[in-house]
Amino acid sequence: MLLRDRLERLGRQPSARAPRRDADLERLASELSAEVRENAGGRYVVLEEVWPMPPSRPGLAGSALVAGLGDAPLHDGGLCFWDTETTGLSGGVGNQVFLLATAHRDAGGLLLRQYILPDPAYEGGFLQAVTDDLGASCALVSYNGRTFDSPVLEGRLLLSRRSPDCLRLPHLDLLHPVRRVFKARLGQCNLPVVESMVLGRDRGDDIPGFLIPETYFAYLRTGDPGVLREVIAHNRQDVVSLSLLLDHLLELLEDGGGAHPLDRFGAARLLEAAGQADRALALYEGLWLEADGGWDGDVWPGSWTPVELGYVLGLRLASARRRRGEHAAAEPVLESILRAHPAPWQAAIMLAKDLEHRRRDRSAALEVTSAARAALEATYVRSGLDERCLEDLTRREARLERRVGAASAPSAAA
Repeated sequence: MLLRDRLERLGRQPSARAPRRDADLERLASELSAEVRENAGGRYVVLEEVWPMPPSRPGLAGSALVAGLGDAPLHDGGLCFWDTETTGLSGGVGNQVFLLATAHRDAGGLLLRQYILPDPAYEGGFLQAVTDDLGASCALVSYNGRTFDSPVLEGRLLLSRRSPDCLRLPHLDLLHPVRRVFKARLGQCNLPVVESMVLGRDRGDDIPGFLIPETYFAYLRTGDPGVLREVIAHNRQDVVSLSLLLDHLLELLEDGGGAHPLDRFGAARLLEAAGQADRALALYEGLWLEADGGWDGDVWPGSWTPVELGYVLGLRLASARRRRGEHAAAEPVLESILRAHPAPWQAAIMLAKDLEHRRRDRSAALEVTSAARAALEATYVRSGLDERCLEDLTRREARLERRVGAASAPSAAA
């Protein structure tokens, strides 16, 4: 459906509405292949199905993805992938959750449940159902859930005098590792872009996110369950993609294989940040060998060029080797950067430090520093980082000149 048709369809609806009755719940459930159930909070509507999925990858507990989530036991069967659709696009207790999907892995695939709020008057049963489902998990997995979904749902729970303890479980928000791994290649990391460019999945004629709140209001005005079909499909796709995305990240972190160099570099950064230095170094070294052979810049996607990746990769590799005390192994990397990159200022500073303090070769350090300072001064456009490097190089050059001069003074006098 064209966007214009969607907008016109929503705009034609009358503004007045009557509260939903029990008969409306039965109609909603019937037309959407859902069920009407009841709990201590009241009646609610849920659509439940098993979504076929390929076997998941084990080993989440030892993955860099869960660094910082605490010591709670994590296992694939206890993960709850979840996503909400709300009546607004910002936070605050006035923003109401009207659709919440959960997905749990089992032998048959994903056990998918979508809880639908038929009317604000039925929020008690809806909130009780979703908190029971979330709370039965060992960990939550979302996409931007820490920033948006959790605060909105917590606000509604507190307003209804319910405990938000289900939201205190370990929470893996995939947006953050996805940004670290894929942002250099993708530029932006909203879920539809990641689905298309990373998972190779096409949503087709998906409803735009900004139309979702008004679509729910149109349902409340008209009582037509068919209005919600696109929103339900959108919500379902979100949680299915979360499960696929988690497996893709685990595979990439375990074995980068044939992934794009930018993705493998992002995976190495994530491993390094999680304290898995050996695995990060192995990825850096493998990429460095590829960079030395050259990458095809003509088909290079994303916001970084091969030259830019080679430079940052070299700095990361050299720094990792120096932290391990492997200064002799770091020097050839820094020297290669100086030869190949048009703006190797940071590498020059690192190499000058090693030459001066480790090899005690102040003359060589002065030579590197002077050449880099002169080249940097000759550039007409300098970034803030360039200015800081220039300040460091200028100060370092002056100090080295004094020390080299002082060291040669006695022999000159003689």
